[in-house]
Order: sequence, then C-alpha cells, then structure tokens
Amino acid sequence: MGIAQRIEASIDAASCMHLLDREPREQAADWCHRVLLHNIQMLYMPPGSILREPDLAARMGVSRTPVHEAVKRLVEAHLVFVAPKRATFVSLIDMDVHAQGRFARTAVEPLLIAKLQGRLTPGQRADYEANIARQAEMARLGANPRDVVTVDDEFHHLLYTHTGNELVWEANRMVSAQFDRVRYMGLVLGYERLMVGEHDFLLDILETGDVPVVDIYDMVDAHLKGYRRFIDRLAADHPDYFA
Repeated sequence: MGIAQRIEASIDAASCMHLLDREPREQAADWCHRVLLHNIQMLYMPPGSILREPDLAARMGVSRTPVHEAVKRLVEAHLVFVAPKRATFVSLIDMDVHAQGRFARTAVEPLLIAKLQGRLTPGQRADYEANIARQAEMARLGANPRDVVTVDDEFHHLLYTHTGNELVWEANRMVSAQFDRVRYMGLVLGYERLMVGEHDFLLDILETGDVPVVDIYDMVDAHLKGYRRFIDRLAADHPDYFA
C-alpha cells in the first residue's frame, strides 16, 4: 500500500486516544510519551494508525514540542514510523525487530539470574515474593492487561536492579519495545493470560544457587517465547497489523 492510500485508510490516533493522569512534577514530554506508549500497547492506536502532532497536542493540552519529543522516542523504539514530509504512523509489527528484542533479553537475563542465584539477600527475596503474590492476586481477580504486563515487567526489572544493571534495563526496554507490544496484544485480544508459575520457577532457581547457566538459559528462552502460543492466531486474525 502506498503512503497516500495508507493515509486515507488509517485510523486517526488523536481521535481514539485515551489520556492518563499526569503525575506530579512529571515533565510534559515524559507524560506525552507515557500516554502515547500506553495507547499503542493497549491497541487504542493500532498498527497503521496515523499520528498528527498538532491534533495529539490539542487532545493532551500541551504544545507541539513535548509531543514531538515523545514521538521521536517512539520512532527510536521502532513503535512509530515517519514517512518523510508525508505522515507519521504507528509502526506495523516487524518480526525481525521483534526477534532482536527477544534476543537482547534472552542474552542478558540468564546471566543476571546466574549471578544472583544462591546470593539473594532477605530483602531481595522479599521483593520477588511480593511481586509473585501480586501476580497471583491479579490472576485470581482478572486484572487488566496494562497492570498484568506492568507487574510482569517489575519481576524482570528486579533482576537488573539487584545486579546493578539499571542502564542495561533501560537499553533493553528500548530494543525490546516491539517484543513487548506483541505481549500486550496477546493479553488485550484475549489470546494469552498471566503465567504466574513460570516466575515461581525462576525464583526457585534464584534461591537454589546451583543451576548451570545453560539450564537457566533454556528456561528464560522458553519463558520469553510465550508469544508463540498465539502469534499465528494474531497474524491470521489481524494480517493488517504486520509488515
């Protein structure tokens, strides 16, 4: 489909945008990024939607500058595509970019677990246990996809925080944004549900302290391949979402 045809066929992102409350002292650009990212992840702005910065700024009640900065960050994360001098769109799913995001996490997280296993402090153990308890409660109550993915991400974030790799976490978040979007789609569209048991198993590894790194790799790899349970159905039901 050409750019002109895509513009004509596209959903207007501003018209279907859901706003989030702005946190105290939150910078305008950070809030705009959080709002746009939320809308892309939750499919309020599905792949192929057109983003017009003046309209987005008007809906959010801010100037165009913070919106432009937020869109730039989303372009860097491969979630938004700019056709020079023509239009800006929510990116279609590129499975090559998706695979690279999964690779980045699969390459790093087994090493973090190997470094931590058998060395958890009581406070660190309590962090993981509290997170898993929240996941179990969400699974019982049927929490919304945004909260489910947030608490899932918090478990993995702890691995980076507890090993002093916060910058690596931030870098991986950027690289894996397309991968994360597909995870959201599985939950939003009802193809997937929260899998608490897999994190229980990862905590068992952290507490045991004698699991070979190759076995840890296999477990993390299988955990991060959960999207394979629904990706074919997603592609069949929504072929227009894919590049």
